[in-house]
Amino acid sequence: MKNAVISTKTDWISIVDQCGYYNQSQLIHDFKYYMNISPTKFLKFQNDICGSKTM
Repeated sequence: MKNAVISTKTDWISIVDQCGYYNQSQLIHDFKYYMNISPTKFLKFQNDICGSKTM
């Protein structure tokens, strides 16, 4: 069974719109400033930590 984060593609345009950003670049800049990591790397890290692994 695949993890939902891996099997679905992140809709960055929708996130940008919902969060009130002007564009994706602005979102990435703020995310890196506050989190010290890119949004894509954060999602991968979150998936690695929180994702369930089946054997």
